[in-house]
Amino acid sequence: MAHSPAGAAAGLPLVVSLNCLDDPSPERELLAGVAGVEHVSLSAVGSGRVESAAAVLLPSLAYLPRAAQRRLRPWQLLLCLGSPDRAADAAAAADLGLRLVHVDANRAEEVADTVMALFLGLLRRTHLLSRHVSS
Repeated sequence: MAHSPAGAAAGLPLVVSLNCLDDPSPERELLAGVAGVEHVSLSAVGSGRVESAAAVLLPSLAYLPRAAQRRLRPWQLLLCLGSPDRAADAAAAADLGLRLVHVDANRAEEVADTVMALFLGLLRRTHLLSRHVSS
């Protein structure tokens, strides 16, 4: 079930959990005021939420159905969480013109902290630039 994040209404960047993190409430709480967070199941991939996301969390790019892969955009930050086949994901990303970051399941805590810090820095700068340009 997809939720409408409060951040999306406030013009904050959107982070979508695509077919993973069935309950994004911890992430939603941690990113409150910085980004909206919501889960999108494969059955709801046509809702337009994936295309509008600044970042997409997914278990594996290679194992996503083609319809879901085609909704991803080159400017999005893609985070693969514990992918079983990094080489297949990298090849799929190259074929689709996407950039992706793998989060190693064995060191998920350390990698997640680092990636989230980098991601938040990027979102803050992008959000500020967007506000500056539109004003």
